[in-house]
Amino acid sequence: MSNLARHVIVFSFVWSLILSTDRYSVSMWGIPVATVELSGIDSTYQNVPARYVTFSSETTALTSAIFKVENHYTLWVEPENYRILFFNKKTIQPGVENLISTEILNGTVFYTGTQIHIPSETFTIFSLLDYIRFHRFDQPFKCLLEREGQIFPSSLKPESINENVVRYQLEIDINFPQENSPIIEHTDIFTWAVYKDGVSRYIEVNYDSHQIESCVFTSGIIRLTAKLDQ
Repeated sequence: MSNLARHVIVFSFVWSLILSTDRYSVSMWGIPVATVELSGIDSTYQNVPARYVTFSSETTALTSAIFKVENHYTLWVEPENYRILFFNKKTIQPGVENLISTEILNGTVFYTGTQIHIPSETFTIFSLLDYIRFHRFDQPFKCLLEREGQIFPSSLKPESINENVVRYQLEIDINFPQENSPIIEHTDIFTWAVYKDGVSRYIEVNYDSHQIESCVFTSGIIRLTAKLDQ
């Protein structure tokens, strides 16, 4: 393949990723605290069809002056069943930095440098967010969520349906017995908040545009709302 062809392929991939990116404003008590970007495009991974999913979040200038957060998560998944082929995480916040990656050994995905593998039938919270944009559920959808070496039975329950907009409640069995300890002792604040006990999680999906319109996480008096930028 010529250098020109390689550059055209790379440019097309990057441009497709830009066009497929959804951007969200995150607020707490109505005050903007962060921005989030979610994207997913069909491509190839190690010469086989795959879907490339990215999720990133960053605090606003005001919030960063108090508690600066910058998180990036990258996945490759099989396009049909969303089996995880690769996962990478790089997060930075005061006192905690996470850098996690995976590798494939004999067809099994392991966290690099460990004996802990990611079961083929599991989602991460990020692959699940991409998955539900294209798969509508009118009945509860049960799945397994994988988080840094641990598995959590979960369920997406449709709470309200307005034509092609569905609002789901995501329930995660936080107290499910675990075979492994998490591969890192202190995770990032976003992952911690998603899997925190006692949190209510709502996700609203528009199936005309195949976009997540909003996510609302509530824990006690704390209410975080992510809304799609128009």
